[in-house]
Amino acid sequence: LQAIIPLLLISILSLFYLYFYFIGRERYFIKSDIVVRKVEGEATGLNLANFLSSVNQSSFEDALFLKTYLESPQVYEDLKYKMNFVEEYKKKGLDIFAGINTEASNDKKYNFFRKQISIGFDSSSGILRIRTIAFNPETTLKLNKFLIDEAEKFVNQLNQSVYKRQKEFLNKEQVQNYKKVEKSSIDLSDF
Repeated sequence: LQAIIPLLLISILSLFYLYFYFIGRERYFIKSDIVVRKVEGEATGLNLANFLSSVNQSSFEDALFLKTYLESPQVYEDLKYKMNFVEEYKKKGLDIFAGINTEASNDKKYNFFRKQISIGFDSSSGILRIRTIAFNPETTLKLNKFLIDEAEKFVNQLNQSVYKRQKEFLNKEQVQNYKKVEKSSIDLSDF
């Protein structure tokens, strides 16, 4: 029995070595960091948390929304228009573990997509980290760039929404102030 354990251990290690160095497909990894900041001029409130933190609360929330969005099925669906995800990640060669079956359900393909990306948020620095993995460097770069472009679109839409709300508020205030001035002018002339 004692002679079998070392032999079994050597056999298992040999199988791992064989898989990782001869059978397994190469994987390529890219990491990008994004800082999400609010547009200037938006009131974020003056409080101790904002004062002590390097990240204001609204930027923190936006970064978390962005993280959720980048991991969403919507982004996976949009990716299909930019690249043939299943073709790039399909199973090939002797490696039966790496890749996606081309006949898999859409849910399995989406779950596989989620495993190829990692979106992390560092709350102390306000940095959103995007990591992508693929079987060739071109696909890894393409997927990473796609996620960065989607992040930029998302943040721009948020900022435009804030700008529109601020503009509507200012227009409303302008109309109200004009009415007050006009009323005061009439009251003064009647006096």
